[in-house]
Amino acid sequence: MSHTWFDDIDALLVEPSGTAVQFLSDAGGSSDPNGDYTFDDVNGTVAIPDSAYAAPGVYKSSVYSANTADPFPAPAPGAPYAFSLTAFSNQQMQGIWSLYIVDDAGGDSGSMAFARLEIELVPEPASMVALGAGLAGLLGLRRRRKA
Repeated sequence: MSHTWFDDIDALLVEPSGTAVQFLSDAGGSSDPNGDYTFDDVNGTVAIPDSAYAAPGVYKSSVYSANTADPFPAPAPGAPYAFSLTAFSNQQMQGIWSLYIVDDAGGDSGSMAFARLEIELVPEPASMVALGAGLAGLLGLRRRRKA
């Protein structure tokens, strides 16, 4: 991603059933983002600062206009939006996802070479116990048949 004014970039991600998360807005100040930025609300440790340069890296959602969600032009869905990517937990993963990026000030330019969506399913601890018990049961059946 590259842009002449980081603070102008707003980004919205919408999953197949319609949950919409604005994960970037009014962050980075007057700096020029240039590089790969990853947004991860589980593994990211900090948000992109409100008005300071942020080197390419892994960040939490970085929204500084959460009280007044920035509008996105059609065909993006209207507000309200969630402001953390964790809102996608327990949502539909398969289907068409939509990414909307808008320059909310105009008068300058930017580009994005590509976007990639990676979904990491993290089972809850109870699910892991059930999965472990199920696998142990299957292995036990397999051993009995060989004997």
